[in-house]
Amino acid sequence: MSVSGDKFNTADLSQFHVKMSLGFVSALIANTFAIYLIIWKSGNLKHYKWFLLNICLMSVLFDVYIAFLLSPYPLLPIWGYCSTGMLKGFGLMWGAIFPITLLIEGLGLCGLSIFNALLYRLAAVLNVQDKMRTPIGITAIVLLQICYNLPSFGLAFMVGLEVRDLQPIILEETLQVKIEINNSKTL
Repeated sequence: MSVSGDKFNTADLSQFHVKMSLGFVSALIANTFAIYLIIWKSGNLKHYKWFLLNICLMSVLFDVYIAFLLSPYPLLPIWGYCSTGMLKGFGLMWGAIFPITLLIEGLGLCGLSIFNALLYRLAAVLNVQDKMRTPIGITAIVLLQICYNLPSFGLAFMVGLEVRDLQPIILEETLQVKIEINNSKTL
């Protein structure tokens, strides 16, 4: 919202994109340095470095998604957003509901990467890390990483069927965001 807080203007959106880009650049620098250290300077970490690399790569992918593809602009005082990134013109289902599902998936993958690394460290403390490096252990970790958030996709498609009924109510409550909603076609 603008300085007065009661009207939406396009200057708010351009400042938002600048802040998103600066945040992405700073995160990219930090993650690139971390990836460099993990790959080339971590001889003592052995297999654990792949878990750390997984955390960094999930973080980079999530940052790219948030900063450029989705760029969710909050529509306060309601609990909603408009996609102002590259997905803004894809309509309700593919420009809003599916991307927020991917956002939930990305958050889950980042958290699960940390969980897998902690699980491996626990296995190392208990001296059973060899069991995690077997084909069954690796398959279990990969399947957990892939399938952990799949129910969120089903929920997104179920919610997408009922959102059209909510749109007129949201627009009546917050008329000042109607311009951005119509431009992005994502609410």
